[in-house]
Amino acid sequence: MLIHFFTLVVVFSCTQTLVAATTTSPKNTEWHTDETGFSVPWLVSIGPTSQQTGGYSTMAATHKCVGIVLHPMIVLTVAHCVQHAVKTPTLIGVGAMSTTQPNTHAAMADARRRVPVGQILIHPNNNPSAPVYDVAILKTVAPVMPYNVPSARLLSRSIQPNTIQPLYTMGWAGPVSSSSPSDLKAVPLMFQQNCKTYQYLVCTKSQRPGDALCHGDEGAPLIVNINGQPVVTGFAFTPDYIPTVNPPQNKCIGESTFIQMAPIIQWIHSVVGNSLLLA
Repeated sequence: MLIHFFTLVVVFSCTQTLVAATTTSPKNTEWHTDETGFSVPWLVSIGPTSQQTGGYSTMAATHKCVGIVLHPMIVLTVAHCVQHAVKTPTLIGVGAMSTTQPNTHAAMADARRRVPVGQILIHPNNNPSAPVYDVAILKTVAPVMPYNVPSARLLSRSIQPNTIQPLYTMGWAGPVSSSSPSDLKAVPLMFQQNCKTYQYLVCTKSQRPGDALCHGDEGAPLIVNINGQPVVTGFAFTPDYIPTVNPPQNKCIGESTFIQMAPIIQWIHSVVGNSLLLA
């Protein structure tokens, strides 16, 4: 699919090819590369572990939201995806989904596994009336990617829709609330000029009705190209949807909201420390 970059946001919604977290050397690992040419090994799927599901199950069947790896054992996501498990963090796991067909039983098990979370930290200002702080950091019990693979780089300043260059995002999603993740696709978005919302939230609207972030894309990164490198400037708070009657489900309508990094970067740095990559 060809993507034309104008004054819009290009969104990749749904499944991408990523290799499950192992100690494999980067040179022997085919990390997903999108149409922009960027490699994003730091994008992971968050969902229940086998401890909760009663055994191995596919990533696609249990995917809940997207995580951004800030350190091999530290992942950033939206709080509302994981806050129910603060007291039982091992029920939540982090891993990468792969669309490739593993050729061994060991590879199949590894492709399906999620690394359990050992601690869930919720932003101290998080509450329903302040979506800007709907932020959580997960500390896993083991690395979710090799230490010699670069983690995500965050943009520490706020962005203005009328001055920034084109952005894009990636994630796994289903078109309705009851569906499993489907294939990677590109969706062009434009900024909502009449977005009446909180400061540091960025609102977007699809150029094509029905195409947008959807269920399972919460936590997906909003990325800008800086000097040829992907830099995360925010992450998806929630897609907007409308309820339908036949069948009863929530259908995404093409509008999405992103949380900017600027108001939360200090808290993230206090948790991650000097290993946090900033731009």
